[in-house]
Amino acid sequence: MQKKYIMGWLKLKPGNRDAFVAEYQKGALATRQEPGCVFYDFALSPEDPDTVLIMECFASEPAHAEHLTTPHFKAVWAAFQKLGAEGHFEDIWSNTFKASAVRF
Repeated sequence: MQKKYIMGWLKLKPGNRDAFVAEYQKGALATRQEPGCVFYDFALSPEDPDTVLIMECFASEPAHAEHLTTPHFKAVWAAFQKLGAEGHFEDIWSNTFKASAVRF
């Protein structure tokens, strides 16, 4: 099976970065313990305090699908919905990529 990489660009509502990062870090700790997680991290934009880049890799599509059912994913997703203004994701495999249907 191919690894699945996910890149997400999130624009937070102004002033919400610290609250989002706190929630994200809780979810990241749990996600990194999942057997199918290869890596799960983020970076803060040095130019825009309200922009966050999400970087994920799972061992397979089923491993990522399982991740989406976890309570910690649901908590982070709820934080995106509350604190985020907009965002988009791309799903990447070794030989192709596509825009994800996930947007907010």
